[in-house]
Parts: sequence; C-alpha cells; structure tokens
Amino acid sequence: MDFAFSEEQEMLRRSARDFLTKECSSKVVRRLMEADDSYDAALWKKIAGLGWTALGIPESYGGVGSFLDLIVVLEEAGRALLPGPFFATMGLAVPALIEAGTEAQKKEALGAIASGEARARRRARGLHRGRGSHARRG
Repeated sequence: MDFAFSEEQEMLRRSARDFLTKECSSKVVRRLMEADDSYDAALWKKIAGLGWTALGIPESYGGVGSFLDLIVVLEEAGRALLPGPFFATMGLAVPALIEAGTEAQKKEALGAIASGEARARRRARGLHRGRGSHARRG
C-alpha cells in the first residue's frame, strides 16, 4: 500500500507553499493575530481564487478535489501559521456540514463556502458557567 501523495498533490503542496511564503509572511501573521477577528478579506479572496475553499467539498455542492487534497493545503497552512478562518471553515465547518447537515444546509452553505462567499467564524467567549453549585462562590 502506497501512502505517498500523488504527483498532483505534491504540485498542490509546492503551489500552496509558494503562495503562503509570498502572501503570509511573519509580519502579516502578526498583524492579523493582533486584529479582533484575524480576517483579511483580500487574502481570503486570493485563497478562494486558488480554489482552496472548494477542496474537500463534493462536486454536487460546488466543490473540487478530494479531502486528501484539502489535507495537503491544511498542512501547508499550518506550516505558514495562516491566520483567519481557513482552518475553522475547511477543517471544522465543512466536515461537520458534510456529515451532519441537512440537504438544504449542504446546498446553501457548502456552495457558498466553495465559492469563497462564506466562511466559518470561531468565537471564544470564555467559560460558560451553569447554575450548578460548582458555579457559585461563597
């Protein structure tokens, strides 16, 4: 059994690495990390233009490529410390929608994600404490 990436996936890896080296320098990463939402609309548009937002999404919902193709890009995005919604969208929201979304949700959300028109947002608000005794003090 061969676990190596295909030649096309290696080409995708090189292309992703080249793009991220050019567009996602440490200066850009720091600037975006300091922003409230770490989102850069121009960078997202470029990522969508490369077709990365369609990777791993079934063709019937506007996607292209396989989940393994997406893994190649996610690996390079992690290597470059790509800030913003790419991982939350492609690594969390897309698989959740594919596995648990209704047909209507899949058609609407996956198509919009694939085209780059929509993205997931991760939001950390701190801990939610319930009404149990563990949440009370004194």
